[in-house]
Amino acid sequence: MNKLNDLRLWWYFFLYTFCISAAIQFILLPYVFSYFHAGNGLLTSSLDSIGFHRIAVDLADKVRLQGWSVYQLRPGGQSPAGIASIFYFFIIPDPRIFIPITSALHASAALILFKFVDLLLKNKAKSILCVLPFLVFPSNLQWTAQWHRDGFTLLGVILILQAMLLLSQLARYKVDRWVFNNFVSVGSFLCGFFLLWLGRPYILKIVSPFVMLLFLLLFIIILIRFFKREMQWKSILLFFVSILSILFIVSKASVFCDYAGFIENVQASEDRKSTITLEDYKKITASIPEDKKSALLIEAHKKITADIPEDKKQTILLEAYKKIAEDVPKEKRWENLKWFPTFIDSNAYSLAQIRSGFRFSGGRSIIDSNIGFGNVVDLLIYLPRAAQIVFLAPFPNQWFDKGSFPANTLMRRISALEMVIIYFFLLFLIYAIWHWRKRIEIWVVSIFCTYIMLVYGLVICNVGSLYRMRYAYIMILVAFGVAGFIMFIERLKMRNMNS
Repeated sequence: MNKLNDLRLWWYFFLYTFCISAAIQFILLPYVFSYFHAGNGLLTSSLDSIGFHRIAVDLADKVRLQGWSVYQLRPGGQSPAGIASIFYFFIIPDPRIFIPITSALHASAALILFKFVDLLLKNKAKSILCVLPFLVFPSNLQWTAQWHRDGFTLLGVILILQAMLLLSQLARYKVDRWVFNNFVSVGSFLCGFFLLWLGRPYILKIVSPFVMLLFLLLFIIILIRFFKREMQWKSILLFFVSILSILFIVSKASVFCDYAGFIENVQASEDRKSTITLEDYKKITASIPEDKKSALLIEAHKKITADIPEDKKQTILLEAYKKIAEDVPKEKRWENLKWFPTFIDSNAYSLAQIRSGFRFSGGRSIIDSNIGFGNVVDLLIYLPRAAQIVFLAPFPNQWFDKGSFPANTLMRRISALEMVIIYFFLLFLIYAIWHWRKRIEIWVVSIFCTYIMLVYGLVICNVGSLYRMRYAYIMILVAFGVAGFIMFIERLKMRNMNS
């Protein structure tokens, strides 16, 4: 394994993912687990993938009839459907043609993660072992064996993390191919931001503050090295050009990014409520002439309150107001706290609204749906609980619950095995951080992943969605946890040999 070059390793990762995905979509679903099969190699529980397929088929048909002027990259806000429609137009309307693309995305992400771990272990065979959970966990079949946005998102996040690690190393200056790596870091950011823009644009809103804070820290380190005469001004100039280029990319990317992906559920549910209320009202009042509706409502109010003494009406109205107010979500009664900066308060408000969309969306895996945020303090108080959920959910008492689909029930059983492995290696992540505490790479990776996961923990209270969306971050931490376990075992062996 230590003699494998990166290209051959990528091909091994690709072939493994390709073969597993093809077997599931062409053999297992149609012929073995047909009750899980929704047609075209899609799972009955993969509602997003089924939706992308239907939108893509409709869009491809429209393009055939009306020309490319009607084409949209994000029909209904769904870029996977827009991308799929191009392939459907030129090749065939079957999502199984994307198996090579999803396999390539996953293999590329696995290879870059391998490079992260190898920076610390400097042993290819051991580094491959660290990447295996990311590569082979069955839960990743939700996007490697289905057409989904998560493949783009995973690779995008890992590319951005790669760029940050490269710049962190360059701040030390004494690294190989210093100039080349400068340009690679910029290219990595560009590709990562583009893939996130395709997959989940709102992640760029979350990533950007971390990137800017890291650059501020690197800027300070570089200046200190310059004043100590450890770096030449030409090198510093090139480094700053790289950072400014990336900051320009971040600023431009933020123009195109918002929280639309999360807020869609909120808007859809609100629209449905308004429509139902309006329909009911129309049915009830259909036979009443418009000019008499106001008078009838006043009469109805008088009859309802006729038997209530005047001195008690105010109290009853106050009680009614309190009950109505209790039913209004806390997010709708947001309190602006003056002692918090405006940008913190506004971002906290956005997170609260996003959470509202999830906690009222329904589903069997909803957790803490009764908790909403009315101000920044509410959000901070909930942070420890969010950390517990995002790192440890699904909890053991949820492993054997029934899912909304048979495939989801099976996924809960599989998640039990995966979570046992995750729990084990997260313990050794602590050891890995301590062992490599003098390496900036371990701090950049662990803080970045923890930060993104905490944001997810604050807003996503659907454990099924959270399990899928945190995959990139928790599996990166697990890979470093495996590295920590390997170093722990080696240290024990050396201690036994010395004794």
